[in-house]
Amino acid sequence: MTVTTYPVTITNTAGTTLVGPNLTIDDSCSYWGIYGSVIYTGSKGTVQYCRGLRLNAFTDAAYSIPAPYSAGFSSNNGSYFFVTNLNAGGTGLTPLYLRVYFDANGDNLFDTGDPYLELGPVTPTTDGLLQNISFGDTFIN
Repeated sequence: MTVTTYPVTITNTAGTTLVGPNLTIDDSCSYWGIYGSVIYTGSKGTVQYCRGLRLNAFTDAAYSIPAPYSAGFSSNNGSYFFVTNLNAGGTGLTPLYLRVYFDANGDNLFDTGDPYLELGPVTPTTDGLLQNISFGDTFIN
């Protein structure tokens, strides 16, 4: 943990310098996790409210055990962040398996015809891992 203390001084309009309390700032509440943006570049449709992007996290390489993290996007180039701090009920620094897909038929399910990308293991960091995701039509479910 990093702790920094700053003295506070204020000069009022009369030119008098007032000394205030010291401010101590630390990073004990730092954000563990993964964050970034998601962009679909394929040709199966336009990202919109009824046919959006979904990003899901899993705890296993078979993408069968959901982790408590997901994000949905109704426009392209949306931002996401998954906070994984253990003391917040998360998975800590354990690798997650991320899958993003374009919901081509608009049924809110990962199913036949949906372009997708599986990123493999992505390990959160204690200061947030930047993981921007761009995918097209290379893989179709």
